[in-house]
Amino acid sequence: MPIDCQYDDDPLIGLNFQFQPILGADGKRLLAYETLVRRSHKDGTIEGPAGILPALMKPNRIEAFTRYSLEFALTRLDSDPYLPALSVNLSPRQVELAVTNEVIARAPIALRRRLMVELTEDPIYDHISLTYVLHGLTALGVRIFLDDITPRSAQRFTALRSVVHGLKLDRSLLASLAASNLTEAVTDLIDAANKAGLLLVAEGVEDTDVLPRLAARGIAFFQGFALGEPWSEPKVARRRILAPRSASLMPEPEFVTALAGARSGKLN
Repeated sequence: MPIDCQYDDDPLIGLNFQFQPILGADGKRLLAYETLVRRSHKDGTIEGPAGILPALMKPNRIEAFTRYSLEFALTRLDSDPYLPALSVNLSPRQVELAVTNEVIARAPIALRRRLMVELTEDPIYDHISLTYVLHGLTALGVRIFLDDITPRSAQRFTALRSVVHGLKLDRSLLASLAASNLTEAVTDLIDAANKAGLLLVAEGVEDTDVLPRLAARGIAFFQGFALGEPWSEPKVARRRILAPRSASLMPEPEFVTALAGARSGKLN
């Protein structure tokens, strides 16, 4: 899916996305696919976000990149009714762009309710302004998750608790979460999230043996190479990951129920 750009040698050219599933511990529930930005080069190599995001987030490109990311996800959701949801990574700066609300607001409500925004970490932003914007997105039906959460970033969770539906726990927490001796900081974070009714997703899972222990901590969904690598098409991932486990997809109403149940009354 090409993107038009007026800049010479712009990294937006060749931009595409891969899809990685977010699954329940039993492998039978598919919450969503995260869309992971990539750039395809003429020599066949694929470049990941670390190499391309700095250029994409520059002032003269951030709006085009944000529009492209959202329109890509919404177009895919519209073309595939079997996709329960897609998540898009956006920074606070991207969320506050007018184009973000513009693109999402013009989409049908059925698509907006299958869109997740993963809010990435950014040390410089106005919590009050961001909270206002996020309230507007949730009113449109979008689900908001905070990405890469650790005890050190718990302040983000505290400041934005009223407008988020879930937390994606950073891979650095997995060893602590799977162990029998959790640190107080990790315990406090998990307890606070569960008390707030948030849906918890553990990222970076590379060993399925830890899933029962993580699920016992109140973590409902998981993502990582042990459950599925990113693929160029979500249907490929469904066949290769879920079919061997005789798994069923979460249809759109069930996806909505999973998140609505996490924040009772908030999404109605």
